Amino acid sequence: MAHQIDAHSHSDAEVATKPSLDAKANPVSDTEIIDHGLDPNAKSGSKWRRIAGFFWDSIDGDPKYRAYVRRLDLIFFPTVLLGYFIKYLDQTNYSNAFVSGMQEDLQLYGNERNWLGTWFSLGIMVGTIPAQMLQLSHIRPSILIPTCEICWSALVIGMGFTHSIKVMYALRFFIGLFESCAFPGYIAMLGSWYGPNELTKRLAILLEVESIASMFSGYLQAGLYSSMNGRHGLAGWRWLFIMDGVISVPVAIWGLFGLPDHPHNTRAFYWTKEHIKYGQERIAKFGVTEQIKLNWAEIKRIYLGWRIWMFVLPYTMVAACHTATSYFNLWLKAEGYSVQKINYLPTGGNALAIVVTVAWGMIADRTKQYYWLIFSLTLLMIVANILLSVWDIPKSALMFAYYISYAGSACTPVLISWTYGLNAADPNTRQLLVATANLVSYAWVLWVPLVLFPTYDAPKYKYGYQILILFGGIAILSITAMKSRSRAKIKKKEFSNMEGWSSMKQAGVVLGQKTLFTTRKGDKVSLSEGYVPLLVNLTVEDKAAKGLRKHKGGNAREEAVYVSALEALRDSRFLLLSGASGSGKTTFAEYLIFGHSTGIFQKDREAVPRNESGERREESFSGFGTLPLLITITNQQDLADVERNLPEILESWDSREQGSENGELLLIMDGIENAGSQGVKSLASITRAITPKPHVRLLILGRGDTTQDWNLPPGFSKIQLLPLLAIQRRQLARKLSLDTGIGSGNAASRPAIFALSLAGGDVGNTSEAALDAWLGHCFPSPEKRQAFLQNTCGVWTHQQYSQPKEPTEASEKWPFVSSTAIQELLVAAQLQTASFQEILQAFDQNAKSAVPVVRSILCRFSKGEKQEMFIRELLNRHVYDLDGEKAQYAVLLACEFIDPHNIPLATQAVTRLLKVAELGTLPLSYRVEAGRYLSLFGDPRDLSDLVEIPEGASLFGSSNNTNSSPVHELHLGSFRIGAFPVVNRDYGDFVRQTGRTWLSQDGCDPYTQNEPATDLTWHDARAYCRWLSRKWRETGKINPNETVQLPSEPQWERASRGDQRESQAGQNIYPWGNNFTASLSNGEELALNNKCAVGLFPQSRSPFGCYDMVGQVWEWCTTLWGEDMATPAFKYPWSGSDGREDLDAEASIRRVLRGGCFSSGQAKATCTYRGSLEPTGFWRGNGFRIVVVSE
Repeated sequence: MAHQIDAHSHSDAEVATKPSLDAKANPVSDTEIIDHGLDPNAKSGSKWRRIAGFFWDSIDGDPKYRAYVRRLDLIFFPTVLLGYFIKYLDQTNYSNAFVSGMQEDLQLYGNERNWLGTWFSLGIMVGTIPAQMLQLSHIRPSILIPTCEICWSALVIGMGFTHSIKVMYALRFFIGLFESCAFPGYIAMLGSWYGPNELTKRLAILLEVESIASMFSGYLQAGLYSSMNGRHGLAGWRWLFIMDGVISVPVAIWGLFGLPDHPHNTRAFYWTKEHIKYGQERIAKFGVTEQIKLNWAEIKRIYLGWRIWMFVLPYTMVAACHTATSYFNLWLKAEGYSVQKINYLPTGGNALAIVVTVAWGMIADRTKQYYWLIFSLTLLMIVANILLSVWDIPKSALMFAYYISYAGSACTPVLISWTYGLNAADPNTRQLLVATANLVSYAWVLWVPLVLFPTYDAPKYKYGYQILILFGGIAILSITAMKSRSRAKIKKKEFSNMEGWSSMKQAGVVLGQKTLFTTRKGDKVSLSEGYVPLLVNLTVEDKAAKGLRKHKGGNAREEAVYVSALEALRDSRFLLLSGASGSGKTTFAEYLIFGHSTGIFQKDREAVPRNESGERREESFSGFGTLPLLITITNQQDLADVERNLPEILESWDSREQGSENGELLLIMDGIENAGSQGVKSLASITRAITPKPHVRLLILGRGDTTQDWNLPPGFSKIQLLPLLAIQRRQLARKLSLDTGIGSGNAASRPAIFALSLAGGDVGNTSEAALDAWLGHCFPSPEKRQAFLQNTCGVWTHQQYSQPKEPTEASEKWPFVSSTAIQELLVAAQLQTASFQEILQAFDQNAKSAVPVVRSILCRFSKGEKQEMFIRELLNRHVYDLDGEKAQYAVLLACEFIDPHNIPLATQAVTRLLKVAELGTLPLSYRVEAGRYLSLFGDPRDLSDLVEIPEGASLFGSSNNTNSSPVHELHLGSFRIGAFPVVNRDYGDFVRQTGRTWLSQDGCDPYTQNEPATDLTWHDARAYCRWLSRKWRETGKINPNETVQLPSEPQWERASRGDQRESQAGQNIYPWGNNFTASLSNGEELALNNKCAVGLFPQSRSPFGCYDMVGQVWEWCTTLWGEDMATPAFKYPWSGSDGREDLDAEASIRRVLRGGCFSSGQAKATCTYRGSLEPTGFWRGNGFRIVVVSE
């Protein structure tokens, strides 16, 4: 029987987080800092670094990012540059050779020069697209490109020995053929590794290798003409080809190692596992997805779509309109310049091209003004071609026109980068973009030299330059169309193609008819009739606990009454609402739009169930007149678009709002996790823009495993969605006249699984049973079912990092199919018959993403020999890297299916689980899970361990709260304090031996024995201390003259803060320092809203080594507060002689609580904040720890 984590409503609160790493405090190598990805709170370094970062991105910013991009720049990028340099050197060499003796030696006085270019172009055209298709389907770029380069080298050397123009034509064709894979392949690789802020400048440098090669070729030809002409009977121009071919061989060999293929299939020697994982996650944040194996359907989709042709036209025209540079040397020759000057002078144009192209690349990466950058240069090309068309102008003007034509090369990298960004989610199209454009461009240029620039007309051409003016005009028109199309796409995405605010109401009404569920009979249930009000992990009592609390009296424990998502939104101007995939986030947003459009929030509505006991309360939303605007974030660029267009949205709202005094705009951003670490940075900017607008609210929807440890801007609340209550599901079933047992199982508490259960007519006890019921009903044919599963598995395998695709036929009929949670179940259903090795390989590729898939497979194996064999293989697979992420995820997977009575497996699991807790590197939800399994199998840690606090003088109090001030110094004697709060396991022993009443809901839960004991009064805590004193004296753990007791306020604060001082007035003090970090304690900012196993935040131990001193649970102290809950009667400075340590004080005198709890914000969960409660009060967020003192 599998051990399921308790499906209590708090389990959904246990979501993942990604710890940050303070690079300043912990200087580490580039391999180490990769482990945790981008730090959302990283700041720029010194002033010079920020300035230099404007020109080169990897100089400034997050050190983890810098280290990764620096590695790309030092190994991969130079490999590409060198390979392209050699290729373009050849293309320039034959032009330079022609004017350096080749024309005379081979008697080429007709149109042979152009025909040499034509045959080369034909080779490129024949090979370019098939070469890219090979890279998509069969051969890695790191194999194909170097292999072709070696063949290419032999052919180039052959040009140095040929004496026949026909042989030369054949050689040029095959040189083009073997070169065709390189340039588009290089571009595709660069686009898959570099992000939108990095790509353009590197493309610019790559393309300016053309200019460098041209310059080098000119100097090389001039040198060889002087030094090698006639050597060994070979003319200088022949040595040019021989030299080019020879030096390309080692470049080709290095390419086998230096080219890294793509992030999802790289085998490059310079990437560690951590680098590969980081790279895959990084490009996912840019919206770049993994390539899918090419087939005819994919080819048809690409070439019948508009995207590829929208790029091909401007690419071809932009390239064509600055081809005047190809005829500069012919003009120089006609003007009588020497051979040396004919080779030297064009290098000035190449130098200009280098400067302009690199500058344009940097500006484009910084400003994203792709259109205007291309437009301005294309206009300049038109001016140059007008001058050349006139021709009969001063020689200096012609020289100027030729030179400025070189600047046109700067358009190409900007255009490629722009188009790559627009097609980030379509990697196959990106791979074929440049190849197709090259094919068309070469085909276009084939007739340009032959028809417009015939050799016999040189250097003054009858029609050539005039036609180039036309090409420039077409280029401007095509990029304008491209800009218009991209803006229309953004507008459609952001405003759902609405013509104005008034049209949103009608759109919301239509949205209410959207299919939410489909029953087994095929009946469709719309959003308007099937929506189930969602609850969040915040209770009415929790809300009271955030303020001043007064004990109501009595000993009965109140059942939790949960707040609804609507109420949480009502009470928070800025709200991050998180949940797992399939938890109902998007549906909630759509319901808000529908509700506003139909006015249902202003009407009396049915009371909402608030717990499984059926307690109902009305959901008040009246008077809250919001107009919801939903924006879906699929990648980092989407968020950048929102940030850029937000002023326009707010301005539009302000002008609309003047006639509606009570109206509010609710900006909803769904899928914030798809923006990665950039999300929290952009949220800060967006919040700053919205804050001055009192009638604008912000709701952020995202997955908790990405957003949980974000340090949100001030004023933000963070809350998690809860699973559906069983009573809610039964109520909807009755409303739809369905069997109330359908969808009533534990697994169906997740909305996506509930929808699956309704469609299949299943109870929903397990997700797998619900899926099988639906598959069997909707796909009765085994062949169709298998085809559907195979397709889903293929999409999951190749698109783990992508944003959602267009709706499929299945997802339109059954909306739950598009949920990641359902797709993972479908993949598991397909892989259940695979070999262990295949399943483990899928796990190794991305352990975190594969966890739910492998878990589902293990469920399908059922308890028995097969399941246990797989668990053993899973655990033993990473035995030599127990600190690694895969080993940690593996043990968490296995634990769910390990019988606690299977001592060997349980013991092995405990060892691994301790690693998870001690390292503290996994996302929080997984560490919480590890803590629960440690409890189940028997946590071997000594959770009653004591920490020695030495005698000494320390500062106490803080200037940031009147109840904690003034700051003053006290001298304390030595004492020992619990390293952890007292846990359920130890307090439970006390309860069982003494028979004392304990109203805790989780005190006897085998999964929570290592969590802090709560729901106990100050008197309960003191009774435990007296009992433990006797017990430890008997066992010899403490001396007869030592006593266990609650800590006094000064003892607690000294153990928590150590010798830390306020670095500036009013600054909070935490056990780890002065800067708050959400991921370092279980406080409100993590939104767990529940306690967890102790010791899961090892990086936040106090200076003396105490765990969980802030957050987690409030801790009782012996010290008195007074009767007034707002103001202490016993003020600071602390004095031991004023009666504040009177243990026999009246019950009306409140006792001090310290440290905050899971629902306390960063202002309360500190080392200095003072809380209080009556000694008879108890709550699930109040616990204690002990001290040992000498009498």
